[in-house]
Amino acid sequence: MACNYLISLGSTFISFEDVEVPVENLIGKENHGFQLIMSNFNPERLALATAALRLSRVCASDAYNYACERETFGKRLIDHAPIKAKIASFGLLIEPAHAFLEQLCFIIETSRVTGKEVNVGGMTALLKVMSTRCLEQVCREARQIMGGAGYTKTGKGARIEQISRDVGVHVIGGGSEEIMVDLAVRQEARDVMLRARKLAGSKL
Repeated sequence: MACNYLISLGSTFISFEDVEVPVENLIGKENHGFQLIMSNFNPERLALATAALRLSRVCASDAYNYACERETFGKRLIDHAPIKAKIASFGLLIEPAHAFLEQLCFIIETSRVTGKEVNVGGMTALLKVMSTRCLEQVCREARQIMGGAGYTKTGKGARIEQISRDVGVHVIGGGSEEIMVDLAVRQEARDVMLRARKLAGSKL
């Protein structure tokens, strides 16, 4: 059973039964595979967030350019107040998420350079939710601006049409919103507890 989210990505369900793996082919320690899988989640979520924001900018750019060219009722789309509001909303969604992305990347890079470990799992999870929600909304509003052109696989709406089909893989991939939000809250609660213990220990 296979389902394709991205045009170039095929995801297939594979079931293994009674499979023996030679000891020399073992990756990591036996029964510790979950930790290996989890170690990849932060980079994956960061990549998904980055891609979502880039795609949001593509949607915003294409919709803006179209609005500057398309005329309705004797004037350009961009001159209609509701269209201006939609385009302004793109910036309100994209720029805060992009600032969050840059802040997180700075923290990660600073940690790498200084060797001081920082747990960024919760922040990465929140960024992933924020950026994919941004993509969903920007893509939807961009299609509203494009009208019928946003549903064609060729022409000025082609990129938005394709992105709209691929939004789901960014939202679902790397963990659903519900999992991401829960993870962020649990990690923050744990970090608060650890900071409280350190503070209490420093006063002794």
